[in-house]
Amino acid sequence: MKSLNKLWTLTRNSPTRWAPTVVFSCLSWGLLVIPGLITRQIFDLLSNHRNTFPFTVGDWLIILVAVAIVRMLVNFLQMLTGTRAQLSTSAMIRTNLFGDILNHVGTRPVAMSTGEALSRIGADTDDIAQFLSDASNLVGELFFALIGFANLISISPAITLIAFVPLVVVVASAAVVTQRVQGTFRDSRESAGNVAGLIGEVFGAVQAVKLSNAELHVVKKLDALGQARKKANLSNLLLDRLIDSAFSNVAQMGTGLMLLAVAHAIREKTFTIGDFAIYSYFLGWASGITRDAGNFVVRIRRVDVSFERVEGLLQGASSDTIVQSCDVHLTGPLPSATPIAKTFDHRLETLHVRGLTYHYPNSEAGVTDIDFCLRRGTLTVITGRVGSSKTTLLRVLLGLLAKESGEIFWNGELVQDPVTFLVPPRTAYTAQVPTLFSDTIRENILMGASVDDSAVSVAIHLAVLERDLADMSDNLDTMLGRKGVRLSGGQIHRTAAARMFVRSPEIYVFDDLSSALDVETECILWDRLQANFDATYLVVSHRREAMLRADEIIVLKNGKVEDRGTLSELLDRCTELQFLWHGK
Repeated sequence: MKSLNKLWTLTRNSPTRWAPTVVFSCLSWGLLVIPGLITRQIFDLLSNHRNTFPFTVGDWLIILVAVAIVRMLVNFLQMLTGTRAQLSTSAMIRTNLFGDILNHVGTRPVAMSTGEALSRIGADTDDIAQFLSDASNLVGELFFALIGFANLISISPAITLIAFVPLVVVVASAAVVTQRVQGTFRDSRESAGNVAGLIGEVFGAVQAVKLSNAELHVVKKLDALGQARKKANLSNLLLDRLIDSAFSNVAQMGTGLMLLAVAHAIREKTFTIGDFAIYSYFLGWASGITRDAGNFVVRIRRVDVSFERVEGLLQGASSDTIVQSCDVHLTGPLPSATPIAKTFDHRLETLHVRGLTYHYPNSEAGVTDIDFCLRRGTLTVITGRVGSSKTTLLRVLLGLLAKESGEIFWNGELVQDPVTFLVPPRTAYTAQVPTLFSDTIRENILMGASVDDSAVSVAIHLAVLERDLADMSDNLDTMLGRKGVRLSGGQIHRTAAARMFVRSPEIYVFDDLSSALDVETECILWDRLQANFDATYLVVSHRREAMLRADEIIVLKNGKVEDRGTLSELLDRCTELQFLWHGK
């Protein structure tokens, strides 16, 4: 059961979260022993067998009420600390997951649908934390059972040993059915993930579904996945109920055997009424504890499945990554999201790229042995036909795809990890298909950046957005909807560009920024960018307006540099650029 090591690591890495829960659990169940002992004293007192303590029945009843009140307080504290520990553990696992995913963004994409990924992050993470919560309660139950066993064995060792028969049977039975339990649970979770995945994909492709008149096909597919999910859930639930019922019945049968033995002992006058009362009290709890112990063994297999599914989201990191200790900030102020302040140390003079190479898995597509140099205050355009790997080159340069070989030098210093180094305030990137969020234009531009209104105004001016905002009733506070659905393609690109401008990086990296713009807006945009003194641009484009303003053009063909130079030089000698420029 490989999950046990990870569960232990989770509790060991957060002792202040789980230790109080275990302590209160043991205290709560320990207090539960006292009513059994008092019951024995009361019945012995009433039957005139013995009176170990100089208390009357009324005194014992008062003590019972006091114990009940104290236990209520302890139970409240256990619930409080247990809930906090459970939520903290869930948050810790998710924080580690997101940290790994974001640290390798684009390098190793998550190989599943968004819905399936959310299912794993949500349900499977909660299962792991819930298991730990139940385990802490089981520790208290076993503590109660140990004290009860010590009391009962002092009365009759032979009869007490019968209590272990159902426990041994239940645990052995649980070990036998764990493989089956693991299989049905995995099927249930995978079927739920399939349904969530399809729903997520449909919501993201409503227009494609409508334009292809595929609504009926999608409904049939969803119905088929729903039926499969229902079947898997029913199988999992039925097996769960059967196991729980079997465990309960075995425990009840053990209780019955013990009561028969107790009745025989009373008849032989080796048992007092008080002894019978305490046996009855502890046996009433014994069946539940036995059932919980069996279910605990079964659920370990389910936790194995939950860990496997959660680990499937990792981007090549060790499976131990998800159980590492980290701050989750459930209380108090959230950590600051202030971007790194730009200093003179971030200033760019040159960016040299040497021998940059990357190929997609099982493919010859990619970039091979790319060399170029960016100098401060210049505009460099990367161009080429469709499929020449222009976008791939940008992604490899920025570390969004892991290079196979090559070196990148910032002011002559080797860049060890592009994905963490080539970020604001050094570089900023606008992708070919920008991502906007369901929030206001202002929030989509700022994304947590703390800048004044003048910087926002400058960014809007550079992105040629001022006229568009003037036509919107809420201006910068206009809600965009999912993925910026309320904006046109050109407005989406320019909003994403404004997000980049507001950070004032040393290098602006654009991927086909002006392709969705009309001629007038495109000219204004490039004029303003060129007037942005001392700025450095690396741009993927096939547009004339960009190439006319370029200090250098890099022509790609089949993932390799075909030629480089100024526009006039390349028009004289480069067949590939001549084709792109003249269209023949």
